Formats: sequence, C-alpha cells, structure tokens
Amino acid sequence: MPETTNVTVKDELRSTVRRWIQLDPDPATRGELSSLLTRAEGSDTEAADQLARLFAGRLAFGTAGLRAELGPGPLRMNRLVVRQTAAGLLRHAEEKLAEADGDAAGARRIVIGYDARHQSDEFAAETARSSRRPAGRSTPSTDRAPLPCWLVRCWSGTPRWV
Repeated sequence: MPETTNVTVKDELRSTVRRWIQLDPDPATRGELSSLLTRAEGSDTEAADQLARLFAGRLAFGTAGLRAELGPGPLRMNRLVVRQTAAGLLRHAEEKLAEADGDAAGARRIVIGYDARHQSDEFAAETARSSRRPAGRSTPSTDRAPLPCWLVRCWSGTPRWV
C-alpha cells in the first residue's frame, strides 16, 4: 500500500501536469494523468513520484525518430508529444519545401507513413493534422505493414548514377 505521509505535489509540477491534461487530445492518457494527479494531491507518494518521473524532461527526437514507452507526459509516446514534435519538424520541412517549390508553391508533398506498431496510425494522422500544407498535400499512407516492407513498396530503388 502506498505511503501517505502528507506529501504535496510541487506547485510548478502541478501546474505543468494540469496544462498537459488540458492540451492532451487522448482521453486515455488524459485520464491516467488526472488520476495520478488526484492521488498525488491526496498524499500518495507513489503517485507523486510517478508524476515527477513522467515530467522530468522531454522525449528527444533521435536518429531513429521518437522512441519511448506508450503513456502520458512528455517523456512517453503519446498523441500530444507527437503533435508537438510534428509541429516543429513540419514547420522546418515546410519552410524548406517552400524554398524548393519557388513559383510552384505547394507542388511538393509531404508523405507521412506508419507501420504496424500500436497507435502508429493514430500518430501518423496526428502528424498530418499538424501540417499547414493544404489538404491532400500532407496525408498519411493507408498501408499498414512493417516499416521495411512499407519502404520497399512505396519508394523506388536507389537511383543509378551514370
């Protein structure tokens, strides 16, 4: 049974968690955080510690993209992390595409793929919604397959340079 020695959640953490709950589009992760916060405010040290761990930093975009356990908060994979990351990444990509398009504004497309992992399709749809490009210019693929198969089916082979 969790220890209940009159623990209080620090004001800054409480404020951050409440803001996250307001922004989170997923009812499951939003509910999980709400429950943890309620328990932590009720002096549940285990819940307070878990909140502190979940909000101890941000998930970093690495060479393999975003990788983490599914769950609530900025250190787990969830729709809000994907939405925030996609906004920054797509803003950069769209600036570069605008430079490359020149007079043919919006001619180039952004392709958003996903694989067979849990919630991958939801994360792709969340990414597409984060794009400022016109509808049809940034849409998720409809194929669901392991990533290597998706790449083989959707991309042509390596070009030969002669």
